Amino acid sequence: MSPVRHVSLEPDQAATSNREGAQPHAVTSSTITKTSDKGLQGAVMVFVTAGYSGKRFIFEKAKELGVKSIVLDGPDSWCRLLEEQKIIEKFVPIDFSDAETVFERCLEGIQAASKLVGELDGITTFCEMAVPLCSRLAERLGLPHNPVEAVDNARDKHATRDIMQRAGLPTPRHYRITCPDDVTKAAQHVGFPAVIKPVSGAASIGVIRVNDEEELQAAYKRVVSDMRKARIVAGGGGGGGGG
Repeated sequence: MSPVRHVSLEPDQAATSNREGAQPHAVTSSTITKTSDKGLQGAVMVFVTAGYSGKRFIFEKAKELGVKSIVLDGPDSWCRLLEEQKIIEKFVPIDFSDAETVFERCLEGIQAASKLVGELDGITTFCEMAVPLCSRLAERLGLPHNPVEAVDNARDKHATRDIMQRAGLPTPRHYRITCPDDVTKAAQHVGFPAVIKPVSGAASIGVIRVNDEEELQAAYKRVVSDMRKARIVAGGGGGGGGG
């Protein structure tokens, strides 16, 4: 997935209410196509990233229910041991840092694993930033999924606001900042206090309240710098990953 470079500015709703409405999370379908009397027995599920090590119980429960799990995660992921422990069927090491090739490498890894494990039934992820990737993989593989366009719009806060506005739904003033020259324009359009946030961030990363243009200029530089490093986070041994 490409680094997030655009940010959105909108009024700080907390200044006038107790709590800003929660941003809906985009999720990709994890529908299992097997509906026999055996339930989930034998279903093959793909997980893109393993999340942090506390997710282990999910894979254990899936195993208990008869689900065959294929897990894609970083080469040093904690979950690589789950294959040796026979909790998952296949661990596929993927370096998510190369955004240009990650889709094809994930696709190749899934297809190779499927030849060993069985026909695929679903694909999902614990990592919000991997949802667009999951949707595209599911589309290519012919698995149940939310439409790619809908997922992209849900992951892009500015696009979500525009769609809500066109539909006549309540939405705060907002302005998409794509370059330093947009900062002053955004300040004039939105006003203060305001909140700057990456259009496709997650877990409140890069979400900063600003009270004037000086603070906005500083926050913009900080957010852009931080989000240049953004990528799908794999569950490595050094502190867990996406979700």
